[in-house]
Amino acid sequence: MLEIKNVYKTFNAGTVNEKVALKGLDLTLEDGDFVTVIGGNGAGKSTMLNAVAGVWPVDMGKIIIDGKDVTRLSEHQRAKYIGRVFQDPMMGTAATMQIDENLALAARRGLARTLKTGITKKEHDEYYELLKTLDLGLENRMTSKVGLLSGGQRQAVTQCGQRHEERDAPSRRTGQ
Repeated sequence: MLEIKNVYKTFNAGTVNEKVALKGLDLTLEDGDFVTVIGGNGAGKSTMLNAVAGVWPVDMGKIIIDGKDVTRLSEHQRAKYIGRVFQDPMMGTAATMQIDENLALAARRGLARTLKTGITKKEHDEYYELLKTLDLGLENRMTSKVGLLSGGQRQAVTQCGQRHEERDAPSRRTGQ
């Protein structure tokens, strides 16, 4: 669940370039909700999404994810609570790493880093099945560098990473 409560964000406050991007924004989304955000240039769509992700702090208000107030958490601290698929397919993936390595990074987001085997056989098999659902043939290219994929294929890999992470999210948050 995502709650945005009375959020304000102003850029260049107190200058001639002042721009109020968000003014008292309220939004509540339940698990499974599907939302389309529509608006003209400068309406605040990207500002809202970047505020939720923690790209920059909000001036006022609260952002709550699954009951946890993340308003004052940094972008990297929020990474364990949210995932993003970027408009720019060059973002959100590591171009010089393989498809399976990118999926492993997504699966480990928000977890403590350790030195151990990169990708287990079990993980490899899970990623294979996940990629197979895309019907793009990527399951047979798991060792290909992501930078060699088309923009749409890169976005699909990012979405697979999100789907895999969402499936494992409840046990991650509770430690079970």
